Amino acid sequence: MCIRDRNISTYLDIAYHDVDNSSNYLSIDNTILLINGSNSNYDSITDLGNNYFRVSGITLFYNLPIGDYTLNVTLYNVENYSSATRLIPFSIRERNTEILYEPIGNIPWGLNTTLTLAYHDVDEPSNYITITEQNVLINGTTEFGSITDLDNGYFRINDISFVKSLSIGTHILNVTIYNIQNFSKAVKLITFTIREHQVELTYDPPQKIPWNTNLTLTIQYYDIDNSSYPFIPNNESVLI
Repeated sequence: MCIRDRNISTYLDIAYHDVDNSSNYLSIDNTILLINGSNSNYDSITDLGNNYFRVSGITLFYNLPIGDYTLNVTLYNVENYSSATRLIPFSIRERNTEILYEPIGNIPWGLNTTLTLAYHDVDEPSNYITITEQNVLINGTTEFGSITDLDNGYFRINDISFVKSLSIGTHILNVTIYNIQNFSKAVKLITFTIREHQVELTYDPPQKIPWNTNLTLTIQYYDIDNSSYPFIPNNESVLI
């Protein structure tokens, strides 16, 4: 038997079998069942209708450290029948986890980005685990700003600064969340794209120009992504 994870009680399906009469199975209730020497280490017993009984809410599993253990199950005190004891090995393991995230989309070249993600408990789907800056690696580093709790199970990793130095093209963020007690490490590869900046060209409409006179044109080259006007280094950057 493998217990799913820490802090979650589990059940055990058992049968009390008459060895001398192989077709005979005895009924089980809390007056004849001991688990680790007590009938208070579980919540209830349910008849499954197939000669087996389900022992539910085995509370002694709560807060056991991760490791291997043995459950001592005893059936006794039934008139004309011998007691029976079974040692059942089980393990407490880390909870399985996964990283959920919101797609990053396309990032303008030279800008940093943020990442919104959640550290999700696969064994208990309603559970989202809190993370801090000490629990996250992105591409093997901690080159990012603070982490903001969005209060919905998700966290925003701010200012992933090394993205600014990446060239135009497709890249991968290797995100690792680790070092949280009783929860497994989770890794997610997130693909994103660095693109050129979106720009627009504006101009002042010229007035009427006398024949055989040069035209002076005033233009503005506006970077929409960066809300700025990039410097145009020389006339080789301008074609008319």
